[in-house]
Amino acid sequence: MDILKKHGFKLFAGSYLGFLTFGVITLIVSLIFFGIMGTSLYQAFDLNQLDLSNPNPDIATLYQLIEPLGYAFIITLVFMFLIYFISTALFTAGMTSAVNEAVYQDQSSTTSFLTYGFKRFWKMLKLLLAYFVVLYIPLMLVDSLISVISSHSPALGLLLLIPYYILTILLHVSMVHGIILYLQKDLRVWTAVKAGFQTLTRAFGQTFLSGILLLVLSIAVMIVFGILVVLSLFIMGTASEPNPFFFLLMILVIGVIAIIVIPPISIIYQLIITKRLKEIIEPRVFGNHSETQQQASNVDSDLNSNQSDKE
Repeated sequence: MDILKKHGFKLFAGSYLGFLTFGVITLIVSLIFFGIMGTSLYQAFDLNQLDLSNPNPDIATLYQLIEPLGYAFIITLVFMFLIYFISTALFTAGMTSAVNEAVYQDQSSTTSFLTYGFKRFWKMLKLLLAYFVVLYIPLMLVDSLISVISSHSPALGLLLLIPYYILTILLHVSMVHGIILYLQKDLRVWTAVKAGFQTLTRAFGQTFLSGILLLVLSIAVMIVFGILVVLSLFIMGTASEPNPFFFLLMILVIGVIAIIVIPPISIIYQLIITKRLKEIIEPRVFGNHSETQQQASNVDSDLNSNQSDKE
């Protein structure tokens, strides 16, 4: 791609800066949370109340000891949900905006990833929550239903998994399209969601092809890391006395490779889908590039008029 020759270095450098900064922030917040949670549990979970020599411990005492664990589990789940959406919003806003700037405006900067991540954080968080409601929850329900079917009929469950995974890939691509248009055209949340789905319904073949390209890229990366893991296990298996230090060293090496590889791969991933959206899919779905904003505005107006009619 010519865009990589022109903007690749700045985009890659910006991705390392963004991933490092957002990753450190997420790590620090997580460590603080688990530190507070661990201290609270240590103070609440008093083993001195439990007589370990008694084969039939008091149920009320056991309940008092276990109760804090239940609360801690619920709080931890809520925290993990929040930290997932917060970190995803930071990364997605930063990476999408930086690539949009290169593809749509032919500009790039090493600080775009980081700057846009913070600047458009709340805007991105609103869209991710909308997609969680209209996309992720239904997909999780379907996945649960397929799991139940698989437990009774493995063959039917396997047969249902194939179209389910294909649909998941297509919906993921349409979601990425919606995010790109949302940030580039400054659309409203539900207008962006609808515009993303329109790229799937009106340009199904090209959206499907984008999904295949991204799937191939993801599989290639997984194969490389899989080979590294298998090679590490093979070396450990052939050793007469497995060395725990070697195992930790291999984990460290694989982790460092992941840190080096994931940011530029993510940028390439985003470049592929953004360029295909701008040059192929967007003109087919919304007309000329200059008309995309007007088309999106019309969609928004249609939605508002439909709501007024219902009222």
